[in-house]
Amino acid sequence: TIEGTIPKGQTVTLASTTGVGTDTDIVGANLVNRGKLVLDDEASGQTNEIGGSPLLNYGTFDIEAVGAGAYLSAPTTNEVGGLLDATGPGFAMNQDLTNDGRLVLGAGTVVTDSGYPIVEGHVATLGLTVGAHNSSVTADAGTTFSLAGTLAISTTKALAKGTTVRPISSVFFAVSGRFTALSFPNAAYAVGYSATSVSLTAGTPFTAKGKAFKATKGRTATF
Repeated sequence: TIEGTIPKGQTVTLASTTGVGTDTDIVGANLVNRGKLVLDDEASGQTNEIGGSPLLNYGTFDIEAVGAGAYLSAPTTNEVGGLLDATGPGFAMNQDLTNDGRLVLGAGTVVTDSGYPIVEGHVATLGLTVGAHNSSVTADAGTTFSLAGTLAISTTKALAKGTTVRPISSVFFAVSGRFTALSFPNAAYAVGYSATSVSLTAGTPFTAKGKAFKATKGRTATF
């Protein structure tokens, strides 16, 4: 079991290894992370699960799902200023997830929701990877995905113009809302929304340049 507060500067690692799985229950009202919490699933065939009372993340929560057996089964809020960073094949979300901070999925990382609401807050950032190994969010049971905040795409390999990928997609999703800001360094994508997915269609990157002018009192300038 685990309870209380992880203070700033402290790291707590919950690890599973070859032949040994880990099942950690949050007891008490909640677990508050202000330091670093690591869910480390190191071995194929083993599971690493954290569940129980709500998890409130104000610090860094790393999910290192090497063995693809990581399960987040506690209601989780990634608070403003918090980072939930997932790498490896991915993890299963078995409870409500609210992101008000930064939720970042590495190359090839897949989050599979098992029927619990996902909510992106207005100041949140959802960071996904597109290119050689796409990251994605999907579901295997009916649930809602409420969009807001910033969609940030890291492009590891340029896609051919016109290529479409769907980093958020499942017939089980009921998608609502829109991202209010977009961040696509070194790439250009047209964002499409449907009832069950969010798509990205590759375009041609461009750079906008300003034009210098001299202001004259009483004269109107048109651009």
